[in-house]
Amino acid sequence: MTDVENVMLAAVSGRLNEERLRLGKSKAAFARDLNMTTEGWRNIGRGLSNFKVGVVARAAQAGVDIQYIVTGVRSINAPVP
Repeated sequence: MTDVENVMLAAVSGRLNEERLRLGKSKAAFARDLNMTTEGWRNIGRGLSNFKVGVVARAAQAGVDIQYIVTGVRSINAPVP
């Protein structure tokens, strides 16, 4: 990955973690919600791994503000925990 891609992935991963905290989920519970292992979640959280569209879809079902994850701008339609 390029430096720009690494920075973007780190920003997206950080916002995904912010959403996990906003929803009051532990890392293990959030990983289960996303149908992934805690190791997989750890790699995403560290910016070491991209996440697939299925993870994004499951995150939306779990109440994550997907617009915020991708753009850094909160959605006015974001679910409230």
